[in-house]
Amino acid sequence: HYANPRIYTANVGFEQEIYPDWTLYFDLTWSKGVHLTSFYNCNGAGVYAAGGCYADNGTFVPAGTYSPLLSDLYVTNSRGKGLYRGFTVGMRKRFSQHFQLNWNYTLSEDLDNDSNERDPFDDFRLDPVNPARDYSFSNRDERHKFNLFSYAELPGGINLDLRLQAHSPQPI
Repeated sequence: HYANPRIYTANVGFEQEIYPDWTLYFDLTWSKGVHLTSFYNCNGAGVYAAGGCYADNGTFVPAGTYSPLLSDLYVTNSRGKGLYRGFTVGMRKRFSQHFQLNWNYTLSEDLDNDSNERDPFDDFRLDPVNPARDYSFSNRDERHKFNLFSYAELPGGINLDLRLQAHSPQPI
């Protein structure tokens, strides 16, 4: 019953010149992932508390089925899902008169039920029997992001490059 992962993405942007060589832009991004590969530890401590775990075909595996011969038993499935929504506003100055500038700010939200879908050695589930309870902010969620890049050619053949990045903290 494993299903191949799918990502659906939509992006809409608008850019307008507001002064010669200067543009202002807006961008909306929506991305949804379904059937993402996920790994469940069907023999871990969380499974004992829940009494067992379910395989993708709906078969219930009681806790301790593989103990004590195996300590951890990771089962691959396709129950992972994620959703990203972001809005970006920024400004660009095209390289002219020996100077270039680009800045942007993004307000976003990143949700999922398995932030470690490609790491088979960590299982942070709250409830191994019900993965829907783990749908929340992903480990990658950074609500606010700001980027600034500038480049200038100064007299005497000196090039100046300034970069600044700032973002809100990621969830723990």
